[in-house]
Amino acid sequence: MPNVSLRSLLNSERGDVSGKTDVTLGEYVREIVHSGFPGISILTGRAFRIQPDSYLRHIIDTDFPEQGDMVRRPDFEVDDATVQGDS
Repeated sequence: MPNVSLRSLLNSERGDVSGKTDVTLGEYVREIVHSGFPGISILTGRAFRIQPDSYLRHIIDTDFPEQGDMVRRPDFEVDDATVQGDS
């Protein structure tokens, strides 16, 4: 059962905010520093470096066009090796 109402927050109504988690402060900070995306921090090495880019490409190529927004310029392509700093 949610204990924080988004409607109340948006209406500047104050209410009791409480919660409980097994995540430590260190684990929480690690999540934020490593990307902020759920599930990515458990990856390591190359998979960890590639996943955020893949996630963002999916948003740009799929989600934005579904909303009627074009983000990519068809005449401008970036080499993956350049993006990943491999060159």
